[in-house]
Amino acid sequence: MIKDCKVLINNDCVTVFDFDGVCIQIPSINKKADTVKVLFENGIYKVVDDNYKTDKEKDKRKKKTTNNETVMSHSIIKEEKVEAID
Repeated sequence: MIKDCKVLINNDCVTVFDFDGVCIQIPSINKKADTVKVLFENGIYKVVDDNYKTDKEKDKRKKKTTNNETVMSHSIIKEEKVEAID
């Protein structure tokens, strides 16, 4: 889950942000920010870039629908049996 969290303290040593009412302290992010985008996964908080996309969002961009079929955007190589010429 990714959320935009308000930065409460941000100095050279630490950054503290509010994640759903819980104050989380991490090492400094080394930039000025009023909010940070936080990924919470498996009990771990990670500050991510503003343009970070989850794996599900990445998969949605790769797929396109044509004639009621979902086709991956990369090319598919068909395997054909070729008989040897003697």
